[in-house]
Amino acid sequence: TNMGVKLDIPETSQVLRTSSGMDIKVKVPFSQLDFSNSPDLQTSVTLDDETDMLASIAIPIFLVIITLPATITRMAMRGMDCVLVNMEIMDQVVEQNSIKQELQRARNG
Repeated sequence: TNMGVKLDIPETSQVLRTSSGMDIKVKVPFSQLDFSNSPDLQTSVTLDDETDMLASIAIPIFLVIITLPATITRMAMRGMDCVLVNMEIMDQVVEQNSIKQELQRARNG
């Protein structure tokens, strides 16, 4: 997949120290790395203990909060006898006064 991530590296000055005691000052020009074209790109994310603990608590709570409305609705409707019917079919059925028969047919497929 193409991530479309680019890294801008500003112009910097670097000092290279050699073992002979000579210092070489190198001016590195502005450059841009395009990670989307790097097939061998490897990444890792390192979190400190506090962030790791916060994420391990916040992510499950967030997932529960997102799924809670659907779960509560499903539990509330568990004992009910409900069927989804297309509005066009419902209008036809109401005219024919055979709602119970049509619902039974819909359940059976």
